[in-house]
Order: sequence, then C-alpha cells, then structure tokens
Amino acid sequence: MNDERYGAYTEFNKNAITFWDFTKKETIKSFALPEGETYAAFELSKDNHFIFVSSLNGYISGWNTNSEQALFSKK
Repeated sequence: MNDERYGAYTEFNKNAITFWDFTKKETIKSFALPEGETYAAFELSKDNHFIFVSSLNGYISGWNTNSEQALFSKK
C-alpha cells in the first residue's frame, strides 16, 4: 500500500482482500468478491484510492478505498 504502516492480504476463504494496520495491529477494511468466488489477483491505484480484485472465474470488482463504495462488479 505504498506505506510501511499498512499491508494487504487475502482472507482464509480467499474471496477478500483485507487492509491491515501494522502499528495498531488491526484490520482497517476489507473488500470481498461474491460468495463462491475465489480471489485471483488485485491491483491498487498508485495513490491507493482504488482497488480492483479479480476471481479465478473471471469476476472483477472495483472499489474506492477511501469511501469503500463499490464502483463496479461484473463477470
């Protein structure tokens, strides 16, 4: 996330990307694909304001990371 205080990881069920605050040792926010989809890849915009997550089945979703508002979600 372009900052040493934060990290991103996939959940155990592999359908979500979660942002973690290393200094506070807590989850900041999480972005999940629909149930049954399996995470394949994610990309953050250079300024970290947008995240795009894709699944193994071809599903793709995009969110504004500040507001957590979904921008699109389709297969």
